Amino acid sequence: MAAAPGTKGPVDNAMNKPHKKKAPPSDPVIPRGEGISSLPPTAQKFLRAARRLLRQGGFDALRLEAIANEAGENRALIRYYFGGKDGLVAALVDTLTHDATLELVRRCEVLPQGDERVRVYLDQARHLVEDADSFLTFYDVLPHGIRDPELRPRIADLYSWYREINERCLGLQRSSRDEQRLSALAMIVLATVDGLALQCLLDPGLDVKPAFRLLESIVDEEVSYTAEF
Repeated sequence: MAAAPGTKGPVDNAMNKPHKKKAPPSDPVIPRGEGISSLPPTAQKFLRAARRLLRQGGFDALRLEAIANEAGENRALIRYYFGGKDGLVAALVDTLTHDATLELVRRCEVLPQGDERVRVYLDQARHLVEDADSFLTFYDVLPHGIRDPELRPRIADLYSWYREINERCLGLQRSSRDEQRLSALAMIVLATVDGLALQCLLDPGLDVKPAFRLLESIVDEEVSYTAEF
């Protein structure tokens, strides 16, 4: 992609016209509750290409040239939309389980607080755990995020959102006098789901149903206890 005469910046391949002057996104985060569809089409193409490469070759496959080739777009546009590789990977992390998490919310929030809501939520969480592909890509990125000063706060923010989602899906009321207990329960559920997903990746034949049944009984008891106050 070349610059048009007398202009600066990339030219749109399809229209052969320069892009309108526009400040590149400084924080390519996907708005919570909106998903990848909230991003410009070209940015979506880069993220989908990056996901395919991550599935095929792990984190080392996320090279800018390879991502651009896979997306069929100019490499310079990665910097335009994401600020560089770190920004793209940070946005990629946001997409890995975002849509599945939102589907969990939609299924649960139509149900009243109680045993049925807990059962539906944990049943859906179990299906996520058993879907190795979703967690494999996430765990490919996670070790790098722990050490990367730019990725680490993004992943920490994502986990904060997951804890809020747990509270919402389980029907936990933060106005309760025992807010710390509810927050702790949300953390335990999240840690259990992550841990079981990791075990399923290591041992694909692992039966996690008994663990989820036990978790359901624990959560039911806690939700009933806090509902009394």
